[in-house]
Amino acid sequence: MIYCLQLLLSNSLALLHPGLFRGRGEHPKMGRVKKRITAADVIINIGQDAVVPAPPAGQRWKKVVHNNTVTWLCSWHDTINTQAGAYTRPLFSST
Repeated sequence: MIYCLQLLLSNSLALLHPGLFRGRGEHPKMGRVKKRITAADVIINIGQDAVVPAPPAGQRWKKVVHNNTVTWLCSWHDTINTQAGAYTRPLFSST
């Protein structure tokens, strides 16, 4: 018997589209260009024996890691706030 586990992902899975950064209020980085995130910017965190998802045609993932001590599934660096990474995690309500 095979058991399947489906995780609900947080809303951060959707990458924001490229364009001018607005921020909230009088943000100091308002007006900067937010670049498009590609597969070359994304790090995939997946189980050692799991099948790595295919990137878009003609692209490669930045890196594939197998770290089971963290909860994030993929990460990338924000092009506006370069010191902070963005992460996709399962929702806490997932079972």
